[in-house]
Amino acid sequence: MTFAATHNAFSYAAGGDVHYLFPNQDLPIADQLRAGIRGLGIRPCPYYGDDPAEFGRVYVTHNFGLMGLLGSEPLIGILDEVRIFLEQNPDEIVTLFAESAVSPWAIAATFEEAGLLPYLYVHDPAQGFPTLSQMRKSNTRLVVFNDSQNPGRPPWQHYLWDLIVDTDYNITDRSQFTCDFYRGRPQNPLYFINQFIYANLGGKTVVPDQMLAQLANDPVQIVSRAKSCWEKTQRIPSFIYVDWFGQGD
Repeated sequence: MTFAATHNAFSYAAGGDVHYLFPNQDLPIADQLRAGIRGLGIRPCPYYGDDPAEFGRVYVTHNFGLMGLLGSEPLIGILDEVRIFLEQNPDEIVTLFAESAVSPWAIAATFEEAGLLPYLYVHDPAQGFPTLSQMRKSNTRLVVFNDSQNPGRPPWQHYLWDLIVDTDYNITDRSQFTCDFYRGRPQNPLYFINQFIYANLGGKTVVPDQMLAQLANDPVQIVSRAKSCWEKTQRIPSFIYVDWFGQGD
């Protein structure tokens, strides 16, 4: 089974209240879920503003070093959209990929606030991943990965690179796409294809690009690469990670 996933899913060009600079996606997360996206990349961060009422809350933003200048919003709003989708679609499974600048406990508190704790899946390495039918039956339909290696993190915040192996994401030309493993151990059970192309603005500055997404998201290109990677690695891609999900189809 291969799922479509969105890179920096929260960062959208239109359809919401936040103005994101250099957005990664066409529309907000609710629209992505309705369109069939089932994996969402998020970047939890501290609140970087000056409103005392927001201090201590978890937000999301793209570049942590720019401290919200590219756009930022509360994580709770995103998680509320995920909960609503799960409530309204009892057969669907959603996966979140968190690259985080806040503690696992701050993330956990926000998940609890959003009412998502009953949906959370906890992986048992001895048993392996269940079938989708088993996840529906147990109603553990929300899978969460986090790049935090803190050993005290909640068991449902699975360390990304214990279970996922991906392809290179430093891509500025379609010719650079390969099937080679990049992060994570080759034996990790989930194979993750990064299928987006950055525009190189010079030096080390790269940004998402709508026109390049039309090339990367071409259905023929995606299917061909997925099949080629399957043959080369003997691994069926679990997720294909895209920018500008609405482009190229």
